[in-house]
Amino acid sequence: MTFGSGTSLSTTATAGAYGIYIIRWTENNNGCSDSQDITINYQKIPDISYTNTDICSGQQTNIQLSNPNATPFSTFTWVVQSVDPGISGAANGSGSTISQTLINSSGVAGNVTYRVTPIGKWMQW
Repeated sequence: MTFGSGTSLSTTATAGAYGIYIIRWTENNNGCSDSQDITINYQKIPDISYTNTDICSGQQTNIQLSNPNATPFSTFTWVVQSVDPGISGAANGSGSTISQTLINSSGVAGNVTYRVTPIGKWMQW
């Protein structure tokens, strides 16, 4: 890790690789000294991979969500973005599989659109 300035109160830090960094901040003032450690967990931002799925009314979705860039401890949340008229059973959720029984009472093909957000465990507070 490199710093823009070791003495500036508003310096920048640049990490050359993903990982956990422990930085010790030390203040010296007229012979008195105090220090504090700061831990920075610098990880890849998770990504998402999935396959669109066609099902019949009354069947269960089985949409597998995965993280192709291998961010450690990733999970996913989803919200129902849109649902065509006559379709029920779609719900918001989280995990690695969207598994929901969808019912289509309209008699014509329809769509459910989910907005999926990948989340690294280190991003959760």
